[in-house]
Amino acid sequence: MRYGDDVLGVPEVCSSVVHAFDDIDAQAVALIGNALGGALGRQLELDEKARLLARLEAALQTTRAQARQYQDAALCDALTGLPNRAHFLQRLREMCERDDLADPFAVMFLDLDGFKQINDRHGHATGDAVLREVANDLGTRLREGDFIARLGGDEFVVLAPGIREGTRNVASIADDLQQALARTRPVEGVCLGIHASIGWVLHTPGSSASSLLARADAAMYAHKKRRRTGGESRAPGACVVDT
Repeated sequence: MRYGDDVLGVPEVCSSVVHAFDDIDAQAVALIGNALGGALGRQLELDEKARLLARLEAALQTTRAQARQYQDAALCDALTGLPNRAHFLQRLREMCERDDLADPFAVMFLDLDGFKQINDRHGHATGDAVLREVANDLGTRLREGDFIARLGGDEFVVLAPGIREGTRNVASIADDLQQALARTRPVEGVCLGIHASIGWVLHTPGSSASSLLARADAAMYAHKKRRRTGGESRAPGACVVDT
């Protein structure tokens, strides 16, 4: 039995009768063998193609999974697990381009006070732990629909949709965040209250992502300046560190 140049097998036809087959029988068997060889060869080809397709599909799925991992990594802050600057700007641009928003959204810009001193006094491991604490507090205190990101360093931003009561509502959110962060807690064996300056702006039609972020940044620095001049109290609370 042949398929192309390949020999796939040899059919054997037996009889207990001596000289049972003549030349015509031999030719018939040869024709049957050729037909069987063709059918078997085509089936083997199909099986091989199926195996090849299965391997290609598995390789494609692996490639897609790796691509998703790389994409996620490109849009994620490795330290806190929050979205990073690129991811935040992408989401902010999408929000600015929407024309079906029933309520305005706010951009909140948060910068930690005295973060360099924490690093200098307690070490970068404690500083990293503080940043993770901030990420956790933001995720706990804000709504499920709010988009939280770390811009870099000790800067965080929040995209808060559906602000129905305008600036007063954003102010209450910012005040709640400040109080939640300022509670004294053990961080890497050190009692710390995390103090932050927060600025915010409300989106108005026609505002671009870059202008909103710049305005929120400026509002944050204005808030930080007021805090430095003693306009707000930053009294620490009690903290007990297990030994």
